[in-house]
Amino acid sequence: MQATTIGPVAPQERIQTIDIIRGFALFGILIINFTVDSPGSVEPWEGWTGFGDQVSYWFISFFMDDRFMSIYCFLFGLGFALQMQRAEGRNSSFLIVYIRRLIVLYVIGTVHNFFTSISILPTYAIVAILLLFVRKLPLRLIPVLALICFLGPWLRQVIIQKNNQSPSAAIEADSIKTDTATLKKYVGVYEISPGRRSIITLELNKLVGEGRGGKGGPLTRKSQTDFVATNGARFTFLSDSTGIITGFILHTITNKDLPGRKLNMSIEQGQKEMIQQR
Repeated sequence: MQATTIGPVAPQERIQTIDIIRGFALFGILIINFTVDSPGSVEPWEGWTGFGDQVSYWFISFFMDDRFMSIYCFLFGLGFALQMQRAEGRNSSFLIVYIRRLIVLYVIGTVHNFFTSISILPTYAIVAILLLFVRKLPLRLIPVLALICFLGPWLRQVIIQKNNQSPSAAIEADSIKTDTATLKKYVGVYEISPGRRSIITLELNKLVGEGRGGKGGPLTRKSQTDFVATNGARFTFLSDSTGIITGFILHTITNKDLPGRKLNMSIEQGQKEMIQQR
């Protein structure tokens, strides 16, 4: 039988329920991107922003953040399965068309990333290649693979926390917690995103973080590079080959990693500009 080519799905072939759920998921992602995941947003622990803002933030964070993305990822996999089944039913070349679509998706995401620096589409295109390697696996292995993917991030976090709480790390923290000269290396103004900064100062031989909402509590040193804030957020400071601090990775209590680069700016200037933004 002669092979046919794959093209856009005809209107009568579309599954409206999937389109509705996809639109629902995209609407939720849109809300999240403009609130809790917005690069310039104020986190609740940075300062009290009003009762309504607090309720809205925590509702979106606990009931919407990552939930709608999970729905959208599931639909991405479902779309892959539907494309594969329809290609087999038409005796069409699925592999070439699928890779071509991923290339187009990657190009669109790269162009978007050039203007915004936050596009996830290139990641979708790269990870989607993995589906080609698992589509022929026996069905009995799929639950095992799903369990590994589910437990992987959790196990990684457990290992990281265990290493940070190791006896050697505790001994190191105790031995350097009073080393003022060492602590001064971390003092400075850090930019997390345009319009959002964090200032690290040294007070009473303790590092203190300051955001747009004001000063927080002291940072507790857990290792050579890790400091934990009173709210549970963790700062992992980065340095160059000469040991000069160049930035940090802020691990928030909502499991987000926010990079911050150290600015060539005095503490006084940074605090002055931060006050103007409040």
